[in-house]
Amino acid sequence: MNHLYFSPHLDDVPLSCAGVISSQRAAGENVRMITLFTGDAPEPLSPLAQRYHAIWGRGDRPYVARREEDRQACALLGVDVHHEGLLEAIYRRGTDGEALYPTRADMFRTIDGRDDAIVDEIQARMLAQVQDFKADIVYAPLGLGRHADHQAVIAAARRLADSEALELRLYEEWPYAAGRFPKERPGRIAETLDFFQWHAEPSTTGIDIDHRLAVARCYASQIEELFDSDEAMVNELRAYTSGVGGRLPSERIWTVLR
Repeated sequence: MNHLYFSPHLDDVPLSCAGVISSQRAAGENVRMITLFTGDAPEPLSPLAQRYHAIWGRGDRPYVARREEDRQACALLGVDVHHEGLLEAIYRRGTDGEALYPTRADMFRTIDGRDDAIVDEIQARMLAQVQDFKADIVYAPLGLGRHADHQAVIAAARRLADSEALELRLYEEWPYAAGRFPKERPGRIAETLDFFQWHAEPSTTGIDIDHRLAVARCYASQIEELFDSDEAMVNELRAYTSGVGGRLPSERIWTVLR
């Protein structure tokens, strides 16, 4: 069985479903991860991009460090990772040179109408990876928080799954799934299923919480922004995974029904 995961950013898949991936690898199944928005920042930076660079604390080329974090996480998971080099929302501009997503609120609302071409580009990249990997199942974000980049990946994955008759599964983006982040639109499972008109069935997988924490800690540049501290991250992850599985730490994946 070949499992192909599409991660919008350099952390989304490993932060969300490291336990499921570990179970698949332990069963001898093949896993590949494609991280889409991994391109270095073009100049000049928008004020929003400048703010994120300051938070990340990785200098003028933060994606050099962030790509390495992603590779380290995937090494722990024992999976191949491909970086597609697309520019994430904070860097994209319209033909007039203006930032498409000048504020955080803009980024967590919807895809800007001037940004539709990004979906076509993502779908083309996805199709190439599906064919190269001979994927049996593809994985995309559920859409919690409605980040514009996540919405673009969802739209492309949906079209791809329909055109290629692929099984599509969805992962709950963490920490969005904890219901605290982002503050502009806290993640809610039922609301998200309804917004994207997902018809899907959930399944849970028990996980090794310590291994998942080790994977999460690979993304050192993101911990302060997302959680404030390592201790807060640990507490939040334990609470979320226990809530999914009852008493045992678990992750939840949704299979889209046809």
